[in-house]
Amino acid sequence: MSFISIYYVIFVAFLNLVFYTVPVRYRIRVILAGSLFYVFLYSKGAALWLIAALLVTFGYGRTLGKKEKGKGRGAGLGAVIVLLLFPLVFFKGAGFWNGGRSLFVPVGISFYTLSLISYAVDIYRKKYEPEENLMSFMVFSIFFPQIVQGPIARFDKWKKNLEAERSFDYKEFTFGWQLVLWGYFLKFVVADKAGIMVNTVYGNYTKLQGLYIAVAAVLYSIQLYADFCGCVNIALGTAQTFGFWLSPNFRQPYFALSIRDFWRRWHMTLSGWLRDYIYIPLGGSRKGTVRQCINILIVFSVSGLWHGAGLTFLVWGIFHGICQVAEVAVSKRKKEQKEKKPGILGMGVRMGITFLLVTFAWMIFRADSLTHFAGLIKNMFAIWNPEVILDGDAYYKMGLSRLQTVPLVLGIVSLFGADFLHEKNISLREWTARRPLIIRWIIYLAMIMTVLVFGTYGPAYLTNQFIYGRF
Repeated sequence: MSFISIYYVIFVAFLNLVFYTVPVRYRIRVILAGSLFYVFLYSKGAALWLIAALLVTFGYGRTLGKKEKGKGRGAGLGAVIVLLLFPLVFFKGAGFWNGGRSLFVPVGISFYTLSLISYAVDIYRKKYEPEENLMSFMVFSIFFPQIVQGPIARFDKWKKNLEAERSFDYKEFTFGWQLVLWGYFLKFVVADKAGIMVNTVYGNYTKLQGLYIAVAAVLYSIQLYADFCGCVNIALGTAQTFGFWLSPNFRQPYFALSIRDFWRRWHMTLSGWLRDYIYIPLGGSRKGTVRQCINILIVFSVSGLWHGAGLTFLVWGIFHGICQVAEVAVSKRKKEQKEKKPGILGMGVRMGITFLLVTFAWMIFRADSLTHFAGLIKNMFAIWNPEVILDGDAYYKMGLSRLQTVPLVLGIVSLFGADFLHEKNISLREWTARRPLIIRWIIYLAMIMTVLVFGTYGPAYLTNQFIYGRF
């Protein structure tokens, strides 16, 4: 049952009804039953992998995780990490050892594996006591909104959901459904429409050269953001309708002033996980500049391979690592020279440079191979055709008519407009909540109609899943 299916909306609405109808003491059981149903319906094979992984991790916490010291404690943690990582490496590594052919990848394995590893490591570090209740641990591990594409959960933060009263809160309930609706808007009106143009150009880059490729590269940056952020918003919003809180995963990433700043804003739960469980244990920045740079390159190589076991993903990760290494050197020089903070113009320039670097890296990420990427770069500079920007026929060649492009442009403006307001700490949901009831419902209905009328559907609807669902 995909997030983009109407059956998902019906499922969540029905589970909302059951959840708030039964006595409070049974509500956590409703969530567990609903999550098990969802995961088994999505994929029985994936559900079995997940249950096996969570039982191994729970068993570690109840046994070896309680030991105060001794060899068995460290060996137990190592064994659990190996057991959790083996399926992930096996399935995701097919691109290297299986001639580039992919295998069936259990849904959500990239996300729940990191969540379970963080739990095991935190127990080993004595950060908190192991969970004694198997049902509570299962809810943390298998909570259906976060299972497909995250965000990556940390048990100490997530446990607050288990301790909450879970009483009905109208404001939080409506806020949750608003976020779900915004997620669908980003997916159908922005991401999927941009995706048509990106796929057309990337598939015909020898004919659609010059600015066609440049436009497609920028559109892919927007497509990936709208697609992934849309999915996460649906997950966050769904959880909020039940009074649960998930960790935010984005904070206006294209307003970043550097690559380091970008990774503080993009896929924040993955960035935080890599920092806490790889970068800091390697020594972080505590062992000198050279060691810090090596640690950065290791972390981003791992990040690349986490997304996929292809050379394009590895090179993409290394590129981001190299950019951050360069920024470390520059920042140290600025500290020595006591350089002043940039003004508005300087910030705009830095933001633009960061976006261009990120977009260039996304071209590597999106390419089918390094040869494909090299062809894209070569053909992007093969000709100069600025008329592409204003030529209506150009949009048609990229897969959309001028009329079909209008909702996409307005959707992009809405996306970055909302991000600008959030950057200024202005909440659109709070603003909406202060409007009269009739105004609020006019806004809701207008958003629903916008998604239904201007969203991209058709024959590809069932196959046009969220991009990050395959990572």
